Amino acid sequence: MKYFIILPLLCSVSLAFGQFRENNRFVEAGFLFGGTAYSGDVSASNVDLGEMHVGYGMFLRYHLNPKFSLKAHLYSGAISGDDKRSKSLAVRNFRFGTAIFEWATVAEWNFFGKERFTPTGVHVFSVSPYLYLGVGMSFINPEAVYYGPPDQRDKYLKVPFPEEGLKNRLPLFPMGPACGLMFTTA
Repeated sequence: MKYFIILPLLCSVSLAFGQFRENNRFVEAGFLFGGTAYSGDVSASNVDLGEMHVGYGMFLRYHLNPKFSLKAHLYSGAISGDDKRSKSLAVRNFRFGTAIFEWATVAEWNFFGKERFTPTGVHVFSVSPYLYLGVGMSFINPEAVYYGPPDQRDKYLKVPFPEEGLKNRLPLFPMGPACGLMFTTA
């Protein structure tokens, strides 16, 4: 099964700006709140809003200079899917769900390299695209259920639940483009 997670979907809010600042180096801490959703063989569409769950997390970012920063984050959420929500798969009668906990460390490259503070220390509002690449781990505990007629179970169930060899720890390699929205504190 493949899945698509949208954790920081709704917003990302920074809690503390410039806890310390020295030669354009500073630490930023914040939290994330959004939604998580599954996309795969047990979903009616790419993202089924009926299976949307709350996602949340926190991060700590160390700005090395205006262009480069290092970030550590912890995210948590859940995903689920149910055949009854799909016209073509409803007769199969499967549903699944899992909680997800994720940690990662990420390097970020802000290719415009805008200064985040004025010379007097006032935070500047800006929108800035950046690229990121990192490594981490996701922890899951999937559960799948067949809820159809018992005499139909063997027709659809080809491997036992849960699938043999299914791991509850998955390596994570976050990467891609993003766009940051930096709020002013003044």
